[in-house]
Amino acid sequence: MLTRIRLISLSLALTAIVVAAAFVQMSGRRSETAEPPPQPLSLTTSAMQPVSYSTPEARHLGQATLELIDYDWVAHLPGWRIEFLPGEGSAAGYTWSNEQRIEVFVRENSTAESLARVLAHELGHAVDVSLNSPEERRQWLLQRGATDAPWWPTSGAPDFQTGAGDFAETFAAWMVSDLEFRSIVGPTPTVDDIALVAALALG
Repeated sequence: MLTRIRLISLSLALTAIVVAAAFVQMSGRRSETAEPPPQPLSLTTSAMQPVSYSTPEARHLGQATLELIDYDWVAHLPGWRIEFLPGEGSAAGYTWSNEQRIEVFVRENSTAESLARVLAHELGHAVDVSLNSPEERRQWLLQRGATDAPWWPTSGAPDFQTGAGDFAETFAAWMVSDLEFRSIVGPTPTVDDIALVAALALG
């Protein structure tokens, strides 16, 4: 009887050892295959730069466009946003100063270079309304020999007949260095004109 009890006890002990070994082995497999804890999300380009794109094509062109603009608008124009949207009528872009928002319209024949020209002009308007004081606007018109020109367009007046449009066009000339200068307030900007618009834009 004593021998039988010893055999039963030995059997139970062996069973416990086997179960414990199996548990350790299973725990080891579980730790090897367990997924690591989630990592903190890194900032994406869209989080660092407030830019939106309406389509994948607009994203492709828009990102190429932004690479052509050598102006840290995120730092100098905090709170502003740029949106690349489908073409709307004949307009190439808009600046909504109250909303601190720039719209650039992307069409089938758009290129990064053509959109950079549009964006540079609109950024010039954003710089003007955000950074220029009335005295600096008078300084600009004096520099351009256009002290009689209105700064803001009246109802229906073309942008290019105003000091604001002339400033934006000169900012665009500074950014993209092209010959398509459309302001009729003053001539193609000189080196001194570019230097002044850069000083005003960089604060």
